[in-house]
Amino acid sequence: MELESVGGHQGLAREGMMRMKRVLMTGINRLTVQVVEKAQAQPGEALVKVMRCGVCGSDSTILRGKHPWAIRPLVLGHEFSGVVEEHGTGVCAPPIGTRVAVIPHRVCNRCWACRSQRHNLCDHLRCMGAEADGGHAQYVSVPAEMLVPIPAGMSFEQAAMLEPACVGLHAVRRVDVTGKSVLVLGSGPIGVFTAQCARALGAGKVYVADPDSWRLTIARNSGATATLDLSKADLETAAAASRIDLKQISIFFDCVGLEGQALDEILRIARRGSTVVVVGVLQVRYNLPHLPDMVQHELSLHGTTMYVADDFRLMIQLLAEKQVSTDGLVTHEFSLDRIPEVFQLIEARTEPVFKIMLRIND
Repeated sequence: MELESVGGHQGLAREGMMRMKRVLMTGINRLTVQVVEKAQAQPGEALVKVMRCGVCGSDSTILRGKHPWAIRPLVLGHEFSGVVEEHGTGVCAPPIGTRVAVIPHRVCNRCWACRSQRHNLCDHLRCMGAEADGGHAQYVSVPAEMLVPIPAGMSFEQAAMLEPACVGLHAVRRVDVTGKSVLVLGSGPIGVFTAQCARALGAGKVYVADPDSWRLTIARNSGATATLDLSKADLETAAAASRIDLKQISIFFDCVGLEGQALDEILRIARRGSTVVVVGVLQVRYNLPHLPDMVQHELSLHGTTMYVADDFRLMIQLLAEKQVSTDGLVTHEFSLDRIPEVFQLIEARTEPVFKIMLRIND
């Protein structure tokens, strides 16, 4: 990974608060730490002083040039929280000083989706950190309607984790899990939040499968009914060893994506008439040899993308009621300057990593 530095600490100190630091992705595996003119609140937007920003698996996918929609150059980061510092023209809320989580959506506010508050389906949606600049910066101008005030008892770290938590919540709300047995493939942050949300919304039994036994421990600690270790066995063999009847599972969540390995396994083993929700982002090149089974076995296949504002409001309630928890999920913290180390850690896999949190302004 290449790292360049432009401006440096002296430039930031010399210009005082009129300048800010950001990290710009200039090419595949190329990051530039820059000191640039401080962002200003744009019309209809509010300037957010970024406090925390979580690192998502998709950030690494973007950096490696494998994300299907990401642009370059780009400021990464879509899981962030902070404080409202100034208002652009036409904006008076949230008040200056409000602690907020950010819904990282830039939308047209004109199409049918925006008019019905389904901004994740906007015809012109640009997701911050992928299709527009995101939270790897000390200050970001954000559309005012995409700011969610957070309660006094919620930390900036928890607020930054509302975004991945709501990915899981929105996925679960795509179907009715009440009283049903569900299986989540993938025990990363999205998978763990999906499992927690399924339980919170009334699922009967919630199973989580993954080849990483350490991550499965986190899933169990987060409330999964049971876990399936796929490190040495396929899904059917692992289920049989744990005396779990896969034919009793009616809803599957693919929280892996990538080249379709998990989705194809679901299509292969799911009982006829089951429901499948694809949460993980499929890469440009994917391989699904069992896709015809979707028709032959009359499977219901659901896509899900991100979240809506109502998911954030409900997630704040679920966290307050302790039906969903972020406890123990953050395993590493880094300052903004050390972002290259973050991606080196992710790629090297020399130590267990679950959720990495960036401290942007302390």
